[in-house]
Amino acid sequence: MSDYGHDDDVEETFDYEPGEDVFDEEPEEHEGLEGEDGVEGEDYPTTNGENVVVSGDPNAGYAGKVMEQSREKKVPNDQRTTTPYLTKYERARVLGTRALQISMNAPVLVDLEGETDPLQIAMKELNQKKIPLIIRRYLPDGWGIINTWGAYQTYYERELLAGTSSSTIAWIGSLQSFLLMMIGVITGPLFDAGYFRSLIIFAAFLLPFGLMMTSLATKYWQLILSQGICVGLAAGCLFVPSVAILPQYFRRKRGLANGLAASGSSIGGVIYPIMFDQLQKKVGVAWATRALGFVCFGTICISISIMRSRFQPKEKRKLYQLSALKEPAFTVFAIAMFMGFLGFYNFLFYVQSYAIETGIVDANLGFYLLSMLNAASALGRITPNFLADHVGPLNMLTPAVTITATLAFVWIGVHTVPGIIILAVFYGFFSGGFVSLPPVVMASMTPDVRDLGTRLGMVFAITSIGLLIGTPIGGAILADTNEFLGVQLFTACCLTTSAVLMACVRFLRSGLKLHVKA
Repeated sequence: MSDYGHDDDVEETFDYEPGEDVFDEEPEEHEGLEGEDGVEGEDYPTTNGENVVVSGDPNAGYAGKVMEQSREKKVPNDQRTTTPYLTKYERARVLGTRALQISMNAPVLVDLEGETDPLQIAMKELNQKKIPLIIRRYLPDGWGIINTWGAYQTYYERELLAGTSSSTIAWIGSLQSFLLMMIGVITGPLFDAGYFRSLIIFAAFLLPFGLMMTSLATKYWQLILSQGICVGLAAGCLFVPSVAILPQYFRRKRGLANGLAASGSSIGGVIYPIMFDQLQKKVGVAWATRALGFVCFGTICISISIMRSRFQPKEKRKLYQLSALKEPAFTVFAIAMFMGFLGFYNFLFYVQSYAIETGIVDANLGFYLLSMLNAASALGRITPNFLADHVGPLNMLTPAVTITATLAFVWIGVHTVPGIIILAVFYGFFSGGFVSLPPVVMASMTPDVRDLGTRLGMVFAITSIGLLIGTPIGGAILADTNEFLGVQLFTACCLTTSAVLMACVRFLRSGLKLHVKA
């Protein structure tokens, strides 16, 4: 359902891609035309050959008695000062949408170039292709390199930081995830203020720099500074802008678009661990990490060259929106995200160590578990998002978190090679919805899309606390008990709490009605 009505009644202009040129052929000169608004000496309208009255007046054609409006000659785009020609359906749709905006006192969107004429903006929307945007968003958003941490965690425990507790090592990875989410409270408003490209450019230099410094690090504190802080800050500058840009282009198919785009980070989570494992055997860990830095730099540069924000605000944006906290659904959703991510990454951080240390798999196969998980997550981010466009994002997110929590309990009883592989694949698939659907839910809960970056930043800032302390808590439990059971129970209980809270959000939004798109 769109912001202004049912999709079945009014087709959204955001998803419309004309099959033919919007511009008409060169209009013929007609004798008898006088000025722009009338036809001299005629009482009846003239048609364009298809029994369609040529007019921009919404009242034209009523009862078959209207005056024909002349059409201006086609001029070069750089000299055009009026709206290019629209078909009767496109013009009616745009004018109808604008009328609803006015009647509902809705904010008027401002185009990147400052254009406020709804017809001009509509033409740009009609001519923009959406698939290239998804491909652009497939490029780094920060999570790909973060999802690689499990490979580094295992390596540090067995090699570089041998003798250091798992909890202590986990602080490096949790610091990455914390900063990725936490600085959303700053990057979100900066995105809303029009600094999208500046954030991406800054990340293009900071992320490779952090990885290069990681390749030189030999001490724990050096890894905290390079891999924890530098990489985390860079990933944070990529994440919120990459997530917030999609709702500017999509409304009716927002879920599918976000799912396709979010699957890109899972692809990174597949490639990077394998790349790291294979290269560190041949050229060493230092050059393996540098290679990751070069890949990240190249892909971010591609993003800089082709990604852009559609709207430029006229007023300054606030760093936070306290009014959002007065909305019960928003507040409960933020708490649900906190609880979910408090336990979620323990599986990704410790499943390799669990499989190797308990003798289920050897080190070679253990390294591929994370890649299997991320490969399944790529598909898991597309399918639920596709269904979310039809049944509602909350109706998909709640079951996704519930099944993920169930799989965390199943983790306790897995002790075979087929079992651990199947568990990793299923956990990756169903957790994909938990990772990719929250931005879609937030978009549906945000009255004005221009505030989406700020609201996402607020939720992610709260979520980041769970990311910061979740895996170190799991590591501390592991160090204290020398068994993985405590970590498994902690993960499962956190995800179960999140699932219950997600169900509460759904209730606050739609009540007890089951067959409601929410």
